[in-house]
Amino acid sequence: MKKKLSEKQLTFLSVIASFLIPFFVMCVIYKLRHIAPFGDTSILIWDSKLQYKDYFGYLWDVLHGKASLEYSASKSLGGQTIGLVTYYLTCPLNLLVYFFKKSQIALFLSLETLIKTAFGGLTAAYFVRKRYNVSALWSVILSVCYALMEYSVVYGRNLMWLDGVVILPIACLGVYELLYNNKKLMLFFGVFIAIFSNWYAGFMVCLMTGFYFLFELVLKYDFKDVANLKKTILSAFADAVKVGADMVLGVLASGALLVPALTSLVGGKAKLDLLHRTINMGLLETFKGFAINANFNDRTAPLLYCGSIMLVLSVYFLFCKKEDFKLRICSAVFQLRI
Repeated sequence: MKKKLSEKQLTFLSVIASFLIPFFVMCVIYKLRHIAPFGDTSILIWDSKLQYKDYFGYLWDVLHGKASLEYSASKSLGGQTIGLVTYYLTCPLNLLVYFFKKSQIALFLSLETLIKTAFGGLTAAYFVRKRYNVSALWSVILSVCYALMEYSVVYGRNLMWLDGVVILPIACLGVYELLYNNKKLMLFFGVFIAIFSNWYAGFMVCLMTGFYFLFELVLKYDFKDVANLKKTILSAFADAVKVGADMVLGVLASGALLVPALTSLVGGKAKLDLLHRTINMGLLETFKGFAINANFNDRTAPLLYCGSIMLVLSVYFLFCKKEDFKLRICSAVFQLRI
């Protein structure tokens, strides 16, 4: 009689499968499109071709002791490089460029894009299994859809933006672990590494994590219980303080990079206009983003396509009476808010 796998073993297998399947799918695509290392075609287009290749060449020089991390004479007439480094080059995976020849930078960027896409499936599978206890098979299916969503395919040309795709499930799981198990490390680490890897994508991760916290908070407490409403509000407020403090600590831990980066980029990418309000699209127009051929670099619709399976299951879930009504309503509001 075969021994039944434990939950830990199933989680491990589903996480590994969720990494390997997107990895091999991307390899097949690379092969069919003759993209390096399976051909002579480069994955580099637009900014990645005009800028990022040279930035990683600079990182290669730094790692091999041929350039300074703080200053470069090749930057215009010479200047500090902290802003460039913190926006483009601080992801830990970038250190692997050390093991490539400088002439192989394009190959390295192709491989790193492939690896980051696969890691997106890995972290998503871990989140789905730990948070919702989804079966191993379905956790793999959902995670592969997440890893290969249209956003990752289109914006893979901006390699540093894929960091947010990888780290977001960790940060959201950290919110759950803190609210229900009082474990603070995962949320702290998620916020820290998100900002450390790329402060721009890290900001988006923190914003999404905040929305997810509200989602979990509403699910955790029964605000309809009028008799205990005061106690419920106080408990919810205490949870908000815990989560907020943990996220602030994560931001502060990344301050050694974040503060110099923002200081050097004032007036550039870091410029924020908090009073500016722009609506790029109507609510109904956002549904165009679910099309498999949705336009990118287009303000009329976001990139939302992540597989027909996901779309069908999302609609089914919202109308499935077997599921908790509160959960369905919260999920609908959460999706519309995003």
